[in-house]
Amino acid sequence: YYYTLFLVKNQPFVVTEPNKKITFSDSAFKGCTKMANYDANGCLVMFGVLLECRNMQKKMILPEGAIKIGSEFGKENAVIEEIIISEGTEIIDQSAFEKCPNLRVVHFPKSLKTISSSAFADCPLLENPVFSEGLQEICWNAFQKCTSITAISLPQSLVEIGDRAFSRCRNLNSIEIHPDTRCGEAAFSGCGEKLMGSDGLTVVNGVLYDFDYRRHWSHLGITGDEMRVELPGTVKQINGDICFNSPGFVLDSFTITDQVCHINTGDFFLSGVESFRIVDHVTGEMIVETDVFANCPNLLTSSERFETFCELVSDKDYNAIRNRFSGKK
Repeated sequence: YYYTLFLVKNQPFVVTEPNKKITFSDSAFKGCTKMANYDANGCLVMFGVLLECRNMQKKMILPEGAIKIGSEFGKENAVIEEIIISEGTEIIDQSAFEKCPNLRVVHFPKSLKTISSSAFADCPLLENPVFSEGLQEICWNAFQKCTSITAISLPQSLVEIGDRAFSRCRNLNSIEIHPDTRCGEAAFSGCGEKLMGSDGLTVVNGVLYDFDYRRHWSHLGITGDEMRVELPGTVKQINGDICFNSPGFVLDSFTITDQVCHINTGDFFLSGVESFRIVDHVTGEMIVETDVFANCPNLLTSSERFETFCELVSDKDYNAIRNRFSGKK
């Protein structure tokens, strides 16, 4: 349904919600200050979307009836210090509270399912957020550069964390996260020194979430042109869109121990790697997700237990990976 609105200057008007579902931009009615749809606190909710508020307060209690907080709702607002989001809200849209310099506390409802991209990015005073079970997705850059966050506990219901979601939170040193939660690239990069070890690996409860190759090579004492990765026995699962190669260089070797039992990551995981080595005492308890070794035409292995490894790879990828490991074209 498409609506053409003829606005009369300084005259109030009401938009009546039709029975049919319609789609409109979050900014469709912004600046229409005479609309009678504004509530007593100056908030405008249209078709379940909280669009704007013309009376921002230090403590914002957002109105009921909104399923989504619209994009850029409070972006760059210097007044807001505390936000209470009402139950029933399921989505906080992109950049909703980005760059709010004085925002300290956000009370999230149990109904919340999605925190969209850059929703709270660059809020330097934001304190440790508390999330409830039911949250399913934290999108890319959602809490990037929130430098006052020191610890987070993520619910088991959380399915995915987007790229750089908590990156550059330089004081974040404690994370509780379920191992099945999928993390995007650099989700926790640039966080506290206690989170990333001196070996350049961000490991939480045995799960590897991030990798800093410069720090890793320094830890291994690598000099010259040698480029390799060695994962310690503390790593039991490789999770997220971690890419161990970067533009401009190709790894010479990649070694994991028998402790790694689950590799769950995306394409180009080891793209271009010349040698992939599993230590000889592999236990055979490894799970390898589809496409983990996609686009690795030069992949070889020195492992004597390669057959054991191949038996655990999905049928779809078996022949392709077998050929790559054995050096066949």
